[in-house]
Amino acid sequence: MKGLLKILFLIPLLIVNLTVLSQIGIQTDTPDGSSALDIVSNDKGVLIPRVSLTSDITNPSPVSSPAIGLLVYNSGSNQEEGFYFWNGSQWLHLKPEEDSDVEGPSSSTDNAIARFDGTDGNKIQNSGVILDDSDNITGVNKITTDAFTMPTNAGDDYVLVSDANGNGTWQEALPLDVKQDDILIVGNVNSLNFTGDVSVTNDGNNQSTIQVTSPEIDEEIIQCASTSSQNVNDLVTSVSIPWDIEDFKDDIAFTHSTSTNPSRIYVLNDGIYELNYMFSIVNDDNQRKTIRSRLRKNGTTYIDGSQCYSFTYSKFDDNSTHVSSSFLVELTAGDY
Repeated sequence: MKGLLKILFLIPLLIVNLTVLSQIGIQTDTPDGSSALDIVSNDKGVLIPRVSLTSDITNPSPVSSPAIGLLVYNSGSNQEEGFYFWNGSQWLHLKPEEDSDVEGPSSSTDNAIARFDGTDGNKIQNSGVILDDSDNITGVNKITTDAFTMPTNAGDDYVLVSDANGNGTWQEALPLDVKQDDILIVGNVNSLNFTGDVSVTNDGNNQSTIQVTSPEIDEEIIQCASTSSQNVNDLVTSVSIPWDIEDFKDDIAFTHSTSTNPSRIYVLNDGIYELNYMFSIVNDDNQRKTIRSRLRKNGTTYIDGSQCYSFTYSKFDDNSTHVSSSFLVELTAGDY
């Protein structure tokens, strides 16, 4: 009877022990129901085993055959110090994410333009176009826009021509024919130079109209005359004509004195000037004379294109001989 009672007493005791071992509480009699181990402390922590991982995070050493989820603390110098867990193929570092730590898949080409998806960072395109640090783009086969495609293979003296669909091709530049009012002025021109504002209108059929607007011409004027009279039959050397009468003068453009060096007319601005002069000749002695007149710049250099010739014979013809000339000359402020 005593032996039977002992057996019955041990059975409920064993059942109680199995129930207690399903959850472990340290410094607590009521471990949390969701935990296998509940440690309670107000001034202590849990010390995870400290190990020294190798430089290869795929190497499980120093742990032999670690289980997935095994937690260690790396205190060695081969990896950044901190908590690591084994995911089945490598040790992963547990730490807050930082901007400098975010990495995507590497590009297969240096400086290549790559695209990645916005979820997992998986590469979805790796372009062959290279954009280097000097903003140079290389490896471009063509550039496509909504309405135009520009191919490569350009060369010297080539022009880019677009068809009706916006597809461009490089073609040799053809010489130009210059016409005015449908009359050919010059053909096979390779280059054109314009002075002034230029506007171009496409007339179709490979023809264009070019309109050139010349700069506005200022109309400052000086008009002088002379009281001097010369007998052409007595002329042996050149004689300067004094412009001792001023009929009109724009002071913003010219300086002139009727008493001091009256033969000199000074310009105050750089520009191209139109010069006109005229005088008459009377021959009293009925001698045949050829008269040459010309203007000098700054008292020394004769101006190209300013000379003119006239022939005089007799005053009894009732006609005076007139000498005149008109020309353009480029002058600098201060010239006379």
